Amino acid sequence: MVSDMTKDIIKKLDNYCKSLSNMGYLNGSVLVANEGSILLSKGYGMANFEFEIDNSPQTIYRIGSITKQFTAAAILLLQESNVINTNDVVSRFLHDYPRGDEITIHHLLTHTSGIPNFTSLKDYRKTMKLPMILEETIHVFKDLPLGFEPGEKFEYSNSGYSLLSYIIETVTNKTLESFLQEKIFNVLGMMNTGFDNNKTIIKNRASGYEVWGETVNAEYIDMSVPSGAGAMYSTTEDLYIWNLAMQSKKILNKASSALMMKTNMGNYGYGVFVYEEEINKLTRKVTGHGGGINGFLSEYRCYINEDITVIVLSNISTTQVGKIANALAKIALKEEVGLPKLYSKIDMELKQCERLIGDYKMENIPNTTLEVTNQLGKLYLSDNNTFKFEICPFSHEGESMGFFTHGMQGTATFTKNEMYVELFGISEIAVKL
Repeated sequence: MVSDMTKDIIKKLDNYCKSLSNMGYLNGSVLVANEGSILLSKGYGMANFEFEIDNSPQTIYRIGSITKQFTAAAILLLQESNVINTNDVVSRFLHDYPRGDEITIHHLLTHTSGIPNFTSLKDYRKTMKLPMILEETIHVFKDLPLGFEPGEKFEYSNSGYSLLSYIIETVTNKTLESFLQEKIFNVLGMMNTGFDNNKTIIKNRASGYEVWGETVNAEYIDMSVPSGAGAMYSTTEDLYIWNLAMQSKKILNKASSALMMKTNMGNYGYGVFVYEEEINKLTRKVTGHGGGINGFLSEYRCYINEDITVIVLSNISTTQVGKIANALAKIALKEEVGLPKLYSKIDMELKQCERLIGDYKMENIPNTTLEVTNQLGKLYLSDNNTFKFEICPFSHEGESMGFFTHGMQGTATFTKNEMYVELFGISEIAVKL
């Protein structure tokens, strides 16, 4: 029987998500569980805007870098079978890989190899549209100099997980997808999980969207490119099955599970972050990962000692999944969380806003410039690369003007020569150039 306190938590969880959804700040599916019981499993917003199909717990999303923990699990399963060892060097599998006799599987798993991240390279937005086998993906970064000596520091790199995918396929003589299907998905009954591609019809798969002034279809990516770094799809409920299996050691043995959760540089284990978070005046140990891939964002968190799991999957690139997951965890742990602030647009003549138009350099984020433009009588804030939001005025006092972003939870407050921006969970000052 559900207690009155649990009923109250369930109501607060749903009300918070409904409020976000009604404001356009949440479009996706959410699952919150405590001690093996699901408190909330619902969809909000739409899986497909063209046909107005609602999201649900069965909606399938691309999960981006949450894929990495499955790739890491595959490596650990092979280590349990004595096929490979995390101390093995890359040159054992790729004989001609530069400095491959210095880089280990452990380095790849923990983002400490020094290999540049291929998704950060200048031409990535072109190459991501091209079908690639793993050897071709590896060729993109293979001959680039290391950013640092292997094991020296943490620097997140999808390239390492492409190499891990290649190693798994080499030693098993199977695709990474088929290996995981056999060893994990089929074993656990994760029937709505797999590796996405651009051909197969997948029932209940959501379409991905971005905001570029308005909601648009996400930029195309050939799903052969991310592989074990980020090519999987799943549902909130399938990921919860995986979470339970990790807790019960159903797939990995005790030693492998401990290795996966062991904190290395950058608070990173094997395919997961392991860190601490203060909620309701207590320090909580958390393991999990976020994901982002063209039109999709994801967040998976497990609060280990409290046995609370939060999963947020979204099919629009403006849903702040990490911020939402944090708020839902706070509610589940009985910390008061206020509902999101609703801003009301005020009337303001465009002439009053003309001084805001121009470029703004972020003070604490290198090589980042934001631009405010006027298009057909509307103001837009963009970085000329990843986002473009209409901004609407909500306050005006002297030289200070406050704007909220349309389509994403965020604000931009302008003074004489500065802009204070709160966006993507970051609060920064940008100076007008």
